[in-house]
Amino acid sequence: MSTLRESSASRRQFLRDAALVSAAMAGGVGFTAPAVAAPLASAGEAKKLNLGFAPDAGAAGAVLVPTNWGIYATFRAMVSNEDGAQEPVGTAVVELVGCVAKTFSYSTDMGADGRPYSFFDLKSGAIYEIVDSEWLLKVEEETFGRAQGTGQGARAAGTQVAKLLRHYVFTFRHTTFQCIAEGLKPKVSTEPFGDIVADLALGD
Repeated sequence: MSTLRESSASRRQFLRDAALVSAAMAGGVGFTAPAVAAPLASAGEAKKLNLGFAPDAGAAGAVLVPTNWGIYATFRAMVSNEDGAQEPVGTAVVELVGCVAKTFSYSTDMGADGRPYSFFDLKSGAIYEIVDSEWLLKVEEETFGRAQGTGQGARAAGTQVAKLLRHYVFTFRHTTFQCIAEGLKPKVSTEPFGDIVADLALGD
């Protein structure tokens, strides 16, 4: 039993160290290749979501943590105090349930990187859902059309699955994180970041 506990603690420490190294190399932002590139935003409506906290508007971006159990977006969580000022409450750990596409982009006024979310007047330090999203439609076509084939029954099955998907946008000071997922499962942790990632990797 003692050997088992030591092995588990050793693995957790290794995962913790690896997480800190990865975060340092990423400069605090986990850039990953998108499944389908987000198109220009020329249609749709942004609805601000309330998960009980908001991203730090001054943070550079989110750190994405992919595990065998799911994909998680992590960032400093902020809440409003009695005076209306924002104060940190820990690290947000948001599971991207059923995520099929994700991408990061730099925030630009002119949308030079192809993802001009200034069209929606999105402010940093918030989480939004884009309703009637062109990117969501493109992901549905690319992902489910290819997977289900071209028959009428296959297209209907793909459409049913696609109806579960949503387009989410997390905004920060320098970057925007977007994903297409079935939903968001949020929580806040006060543990050190390395311990959070180690726990996620272990499925805790």
